[in-house]
Amino acid sequence: MEALARSLDDLGTYFSTYGAATFATDEPVYDDICQMIAADADLLALLGAHDRDAQQPNLILNAVKYLLSAGAHHPLGAVYDGRRDPAVGDLFRDFVLTNSAAIDELLRSRRTQTNEVGRSALLTLGMAHIAKRVNAPLAWVDLGTSAGLNLMIDKFRTTWTTATASRSAGPADSAVQLRCEMLNGVLPEIDEFPEIPWRVGIDRAPLDVSRHQDRRWLEACVWPSRHDRAERLSAAISIAAESPPDVRPVDVADIAPVLAEAPQDAHLVVTSTWVWYYLADGVRSTAVEALAGAGRPVTLLSLEGQGVISSVPVPEMPQLLPEAASVLATSDFSEARDRRDEFLGWAHPHGQWADWGAIV
Repeated sequence: MEALARSLDDLGTYFSTYGAATFATDEPVYDDICQMIAADADLLALLGAHDRDAQQPNLILNAVKYLLSAGAHHPLGAVYDGRRDPAVGDLFRDFVLTNSAAIDELLRSRRTQTNEVGRSALLTLGMAHIAKRVNAPLAWVDLGTSAGLNLMIDKFRTTWTTATASRSAGPADSAVQLRCEMLNGVLPEIDEFPEIPWRVGIDRAPLDVSRHQDRRWLEACVWPSRHDRAERLSAAISIAAESPPDVRPVDVADIAPVLAEAPQDAHLVVTSTWVWYYLADGVRSTAVEALAGAGRPVTLLSLEGQGVISSVPVPEMPQLLPEAASVLATSDFSEARDRRDEFLGWAHPHGQWADWGAIV
């Protein structure tokens, strides 16, 4: 196990800050849990015995939901199902301490999976923008791809809406129906998806939807109150089971050989949707060096928190947007290793809305 990167005091501060920033608006029950953990010596000690990756707040939250879905009997399950008042702190604490051995095992063996299907609505905006700019088909590498569900963007039906109009792309009868509100009132000019003849997802611990335990872990990563996300995930898993995406067990630090496989007659695009945030500084540097040294033009399309990719010139956020808005951006690397970063717009981390600055 790697050296611990946080003291217990720092870990408490991390949980408190993360809970408020990530969950306070969209999943208050999880914010309450994070605040409780931040002040609980026993839970912090349990987490403190693990490495930095296992201390990520989503991981223990997912682990508890995973065990409940496996049939663990506890009053906490009724809170997660919406059948009782969400006074959740003491129940969560009791569940974790009662099931500490199983929790420890999941913290050691599982990792946070960022595969949210709703982000495909934003990926499509970005990919269409890039394809129009380069006027070429795209070759695509998705970082931290989990089960590779977002690689299937052209198998989903996506509708972008304003207050008065809408525009859709993708098969109308798709089991996955995505909606993204365009807050600036401008619809993207997308009638069909960009041509993407080659696509690969990489993940250091990829999930296989043909395995029951992996499907359950994906489901555990969905927040308890977001039944719409759970339904979308289930539908996307069914599509992936029929036609599995190309997903490979490759760490982001080892991306260079995968980039070298991409066909030369397509523009190479690498995507990161709330993956860069989780990478250690050394891994980020190695990945950037691989992108810059690919010997061909490469575009990094990113959906990340503010400041995560520090070279992106981010404007002042409109006052009406939530503080947790993510940044949609591109970083272009030329054959001369030059880099150009472009801010495309603000977006909800899970694709519910976009304040889109680049007109597709």
